[in-house]
Amino acid sequence: MSETPIVDEEQQDVAEQEVSEPVTPDSTGDEGPDGNSAPSAIDELQAKYDALLEEMKPLKEAELRAFAELENFKRRKEQEKSEFIKFSNEKMITDILPVLDAFDMALLQSDGGDNSKALLDGLQLIKKQLDSFLEKHNVSRIEALNEEFDPNLHQAIKKEAKEGVEPNKIILEMQAGYRLNDRVIRPTMSVVSE
Repeated sequence: MSETPIVDEEQQDVAEQEVSEPVTPDSTGDEGPDGNSAPSAIDELQAKYDALLEEMKPLKEAELRAFAELENFKRRKEQEKSEFIKFSNEKMITDILPVLDAFDMALLQSDGGDNSKALLDGLQLIKKQLDSFLEKHNVSRIEALNEEFDPNLHQAIKKEAKEGVEPNKIILEMQAGYRLNDRVIRPTMSVVSE
């Protein structure tokens, strides 16, 4: 007959308790809500890092968009400033054009006699000075006589039939037109052939 070991009740309770609790390697007693052991510190940091990277993506895109908009704004403002400087003298020049017109009319009205020669020379000198002033400020006269009528450059005040002249040609310049740089600041007032 074999002998069975005698185990007192205390030892049996401890043995049953050890069997009922599963032992896991690296078990520190920290468990997550689903019963698994909590992730290690490195895994937690990696997860936080990945989450922050995802949060940063829209911020980075917004930053790049804002930077591009700022650059476009700077470029537009620089262009507007350049345009303003380029055409800032327009008002002054349009104010001086009637003076130039008066000299043109005076030169046309002179009879060319000996007593008017000094006056004519003086008027021509003043006209040259005015022309030089305008040229210095990038103002140029629009050539119109015998040119094809262009509504961008010329203003027709009358249509007139003239023998031997093609239709739509400028046959008389009533008031000179001018450009400031490439912009027409006053069109040529003209009579156009029919």
